[in-house]
Amino acid sequence: MNRGPKTPARIVAGAAGVVIGLGVVVLGVATQLPVLGVFGFLIMAGVAMWALLTPKQDKKGASPAAKPASGPQAPKQRKDFMQTFEERFDRRRESGDL
Repeated sequence: MNRGPKTPARIVAGAAGVVIGLGVVVLGVATQLPVLGVFGFLIMAGVAMWALLTPKQDKKGASPAAKPASGPQAPKQRKDFMQTFEERFDRRRESGDL
C-alpha cells in the first residue's frame, strides 16, 4: 500500500476530531443516551482513519501497474523466517545475552 505523506495539518485536524468525538462520547454517557455515545465513537474512528490513511498520490493519473520496467532485476534472496530466527538466537547466545 503505497500511500502519500501525512501532512502535519491533517494529523492535527485528526487529533482535534478525535478529541471532539471523545467529547461526544462523554456527553452521551453523561446524558445516558447510548446513541450519542455510539455516534461519538463513530466520529472518533472515522476521523482517525481519515487522518492516518492518506489518499494515494498518482503521478499524472497513471496506475501503479502501468509503470515501465526499470530493466532486469536480480531476484532478491530472502531467508525464511526460521533461518533468520536461528541466526539471531545464535548471535545472542554467543554474545552472552541469554
